[in-house]
Amino acid sequence: MSSIGRRINTSIGSSPGGTPDLLLLFQRKRKLTRIIVSSTAAQIWRTDARMTYSKQDLWSRFQKYYAEFPSLGLCLDLSRMKFSDDFFSEMEPRLQKAFAAMASLEKGAIANPDENRMVGHYWLRNPALAPTPEIRKEIEETIESIKGFATQIHAGKLQGASGPFKNLLLIGIGGSALGPQFVANALSQPAADKLAIYFFDNTDPDGMDNILSQIRDELGRTLCIVVSKSGGTKETRNGMLEAEAAFRKRGLKERL
Repeated sequence: MSSIGRRINTSIGSSPGGTPDLLLLFQRKRKLTRIIVSSTAAQIWRTDARMTYSKQDLWSRFQKYYAEFPSLGLCLDLSRMKFSDDFFSEMEPRLQKAFAAMASLEKGAIANPDENRMVGHYWLRNPALAPTPEIRKEIEETIESIKGFATQIHAGKLQGASGPFKNLLLIGIGGSALGPQFVANALSQPAADKLAIYFFDNTDPDGMDNILSQIRDELGRTLCIVVSKSGGTKETRNGMLEAEAAFRKRGLKERL
């Protein structure tokens, strides 16, 4: 029995008949509810009537295929997923291939042949992973520059035509918008946020008009950020032109 299994067995105890109380709980509810990692995994972990394991077999699998990762606050139970005991050994070559490919990416391999680009988004989160000192330095300096710019905006040292910025209009499409939208939705606290954020994330004229109708009277206090990896994305350019037209209609000029 693994150390994790021993800890679980000791902490939850067993019924008089020798069946672990945790397993009895799972059987009564007819599905695993103890551990949830993702909605997809949770669907797979429903107790399957076609599984022919005995109660003791299920308990043994739980002890073998349950893992805890305290530093992540994560528990993972694979015991009721339908795979054989040799599954991991069969998958080992594929996993090693995937690890090797990831290591190659981290070292700067060209993974986007159409644009002859390296793919290192994760370097932005951890510049130490960058493959060269020059790339690392550029990332670190850029991050510091962005932080400094944000600090000036929040402090009111950089202002719009009508005063301190109140709104942020982000113009982008695909990942250039979805990433910021994810962060905004996950971390937003409307009562405490420095700026209210809005998005032009497609080329729907009605959608743009809807956003502009919400901030039209405050364009002089609206900061625009245009996001494009290539700098030539047509949909993003369309959004930029629409925003530019709205500012000019209000007698406002862009300030870079």
